[in-house]
Amino acid sequence: MLLHVFHFATGLVYTLLAFSSLYILIFSLLAHFYLDSSPGNTGNKKMAVILSGNNENNLLDAVASLLNQSYPCEFFDIAVVTGSLKPQTITELEKRKVEIITSGSAKPAENISKALEALPSQYDLAVILDENSSPEPDFLSKIDKCFHPQMKALQCHRTSKVVSSAIQDTICEEVNNSIFRKGQRASGFSASLSGSGKVFDYNYLKNVTNRGNFEEELDLRLIADKNIIFYSDEVVIYDDHLQNKDSYKQWFAVRFLYFRTNFIKDIVSAFKSGNTDLVNKSLQMAVMPVSMLLFTLLAIDILLIISGVITSFSAVSKVISPGLNAWLLLLVITGFSIVISIPRKFYSFRCLKALVMNFKLRKIY
Repeated sequence: MLLHVFHFATGLVYTLLAFSSLYILIFSLLAHFYLDSSPGNTGNKKMAVILSGNNENNLLDAVASLLNQSYPCEFFDIAVVTGSLKPQTITELEKRKVEIITSGSAKPAENISKALEALPSQYDLAVILDENSSPEPDFLSKIDKCFHPQMKALQCHRTSKVVSSAIQDTICEEVNNSIFRKGQRASGFSASLSGSGKVFDYNYLKNVTNRGNFEEELDLRLIADKNIIFYSDEVVIYDDHLQNKDSYKQWFAVRFLYFRTNFIKDIVSAFKSGNTDLVNKSLQMAVMPVSMLLFTLLAIDILLIISGVITSFSAVSKVISPGLNAWLLLLVITGFSIVISIPRKFYSFRCLKALVMNFKLRKIY
């Protein structure tokens, strides 16, 4: 009886991991067919650039880089949403004509909602950045060119400028860009939103935030309303803090809540309305983070091999379901998907050396 239960449990775990492996394989292959959105008509759209954070030095640096934009300054305003600031920081921001919005929350999503409530409705676009963002001088100009009138949301290419010390985070983010943004768009589905570098139709975003949760459900809300989330690989935003220690905790918390409350409802609604984008997004919520998936499979395979050496591989096969070869196949599929998703510029001895020197297991789990 106990053996049957263990067989069922390992089979269930294998099924969930296999789904994640096959999902990232499909979209890592499709990513190679991605074509960037063709430029739209430049119209000097009025933008509200919203910066969220509490580190004063980072905020000042981000504001300085925004003030260095080639985009006409009369067509964008900067709003900083934060907790308490030192008087000298407030003075410095006011000199630069930055709108300061005080929020008691430490959560970026709530800060952004607070900013949208405080700002007027005179803007065309809302550009969401965090305090660690460092946009290129033509960042806003590129947004103006590629944001079509029919768009409601655009995710920019988020990466790190500091390659050596942040190599692990940078590669992970580029793999995610390939699978969950390029691959999704190449197949006609919506790209996934990713922290900093999000651009929205301003009035649509204000209406969405008035309906409840902002960040965790925003992409689902957009897709449920049959809006495509676009992606541009050419509009680059540098962010030197791509991962944080709570990211996986948040991943589990958000998905636990989603599958408990909204998954069945969204799937039923998607099939009734023919919204295949929502079906894909709902299924995507079950896909493990790529680095976590890789090292979970690696740990399981090592454990099974050691168990087989100590006892016998036939004995191990009787205990787990399926056998060792099936688990090794998932590891190969996942590893292959990751390798073909890494941009060519990272295939160098310098990057390999930086990865070995700066590798941190705690960033995986």
